[in-house]
Amino acid sequence: MDKLKDFFGVYLDGTIRCGIFSTPHLIWLFSMAIVWIFILIFFKNKKKHTQDIFLYFLVFIIILTEILRYYVFISNNILRSFVDLAPFHICGFMVFVTCFAVFFRNKILMNFCYAFSFTATIFGVLTPIAITFPPLSFVYVQGMLSHGIMFLIAMFFIVDCGFRPEVKYLPRISAIFFGVAFLVIAPLNYIFNANWFFIAWAPKGTPIEILENLVGWPGYIGVLFVILMILWTIMYLPFYIAEKFKEKQKGVFN
Repeated sequence: MDKLKDFFGVYLDGTIRCGIFSTPHLIWLFSMAIVWIFILIFFKNKKKHTQDIFLYFLVFIIILTEILRYYVFISNNILRSFVDLAPFHICGFMVFVTCFAVFFRNKILMNFCYAFSFTATIFGVLTPIAITFPPLSFVYVQGMLSHGIMFLIAMFFIVDCGFRPEVKYLPRISAIFFGVAFLVIAPLNYIFNANWFFIAWAPKGTPIEILENLVGWPGYIGVLFVILMILWTIMYLPFYIAEKFKEKQKGVFN
């Protein structure tokens, strides 16, 4: 019972129990990488029906663990207000987008999933904010799995479902995201004294805090935007080049 209590415990005393790129963190990263690669290879030539069932299963896992995370915090008397309970952080927002992308397979949603879930996963998995939790606690495991599954779904679309990210959708999904961030989330942050989307202040113990120390607020938001543009360039450029090469080849043979 004590071990179960420890697993579902909440550790908010400030002690770092699983630091960024510590041995347990690296074990988590390498383990997920190996399992995710195996999954992508295993489902590569499976029937669409089988692939769909697996994607729905991943969505079920994300939603279930999100609900359990809220239960853990509520049972430990941590979540007590609208600010604590509202799923308005970037990762919470991307959970909904990813789930909708799986069910509707709309190209805008799938590009949204690739562009933002991938980015959110980079920050969520490589620089987890649950560093005060043990590596085998529910909150830490849930954080790694939730972000990792969002990445897996985006890669599953590409490797197993034949989806190809298209640059032409970036302006639209950027407009949607930044519209939500600055027209909806920013006013809500002001009203409720919250920090959804991390645009009110930099969370402690994260690389964003380093940026805030260097350029202040709101300067770090601009730096994050530049980093996002660089990431998107890296993420979309191979697909853009491949598409242009394919068009050129068609032109040659026609």
